[in-house]
Amino acid sequence: MKFSTKASLVMCAMIAFTACKKEKANTIPEKAKPEYSNIKKSGRFDMHFNNMVNGANITLDSVWYVTDSKDTFTVSEFKYFITNIMLHTEGASTYAEPNSYHLIDQRNEESLSFSVKDVPPGRYHSMTFTIGVDSARTVQGDYSGDLSKDAGMFWNTDFGFIIAKLEGKSPQSPAASGYKYHVGGYKGVINSVRTVTIPFQKTREIDGNVQYLNLDADAARFFYGEHNIRIATFFELDEPDVLSEMLADNYKYMFRQTDY
Repeated sequence: MKFSTKASLVMCAMIAFTACKKEKANTIPEKAKPEYSNIKKSGRFDMHFNNMVNGANITLDSVWYVTDSKDTFTVSEFKYFITNIMLHTEGASTYAEPNSYHLIDQRNEESLSFSVKDVPPGRYHSMTFTIGVDSARTVQGDYSGDLSKDAGMFWNTDFGFIIAKLEGKSPQSPAASGYKYHVGGYKGVINSVRTVTIPFQKTREIDGNVQYLNLDADAARFFYGEHNIRIATFFELDEPDVLSEMLADNYKYMFRQTDY
């Protein structure tokens, strides 16, 4: 009997100890679960390009404009490539749009707007983009979408793409057909690809929302900036040339953000 009593006491003590351990274990708080309403989400930038000349919206074929040097001209074609878009945050991180190739064509209203999607959450203060098509994409081939040869912006595998195109009439042009600037050249001595930086007028925060960016593009900048272009002297360009680089040096300044 004494042995049984002692055994019973030991068993009771073990049960009590085990219960204490379980009770103590149950007092450890669970890890806090995230509040899903506070998790930041990706969004997008909707971009619109407003093509103009000297502050006036472009009217194709019929309206006469004046250059900085007082030459007069109309616009019948105005196209350019916006590519390799990158958005920069206050935290020094960058979002690069994948497959970033957009052709802006004044004759195609739908081309004037597009969306940069799946932008990570963050506070964005600026963007950079390229006017032109980079050499890696040019030599890759398989041209589709805005890079399709049907868009009339591809020369050949040697010259690559026409980066920007401006055509129209001008009484100062020696050619009866007017003036024609097909700017290109992406390798070797002639490289007309240019990079543009646009500082935002205010920080744009992405958190599951849409931000809107409106950019004016002034075609008059083909004629002035780093070089003074007179139509009587420079009226035709249809292959990579020194004039290509001169025009590119000028029109890289044609973009201005207009929304506040």
